[in-house]
Amino acid sequence: MDVKIFYGIDHPSESLQLQWQYDFHQENLLDPGFATLFPIGNDSFGDPIYLDLSEERYGSVIFIDMVPIWKEHTAKDLYVIADSFSAFLEMLYEAEDED
Repeated sequence: MDVKIFYGIDHPSESLQLQWQYDFHQENLLDPGFATLFPIGNDSFGDPIYLDLSEERYGSVIFIDMVPIWKEHTAKDLYVIADSFSAFLEMLYEAEDED
């Protein structure tokens, strides 16, 4: 998995700000199991990456596979990619140029 972008607090593009993303995801992800997910970024395919704020998985980093995009997504589309944000950051590396 890759990370294309992390959302920010004062990003020049409003749609890449944490608050805008949080509001958008709360309005558009209909499964109640997603209510405790806080969007922090997305991969190069546009699939969201979340910080889980639920009591059960507090602090875990979650990925939702949004393929196919037209279907309603449920908890079965959730994947825990790291047990903590720190562990997630340790997994990251800079991709090498493909020249």
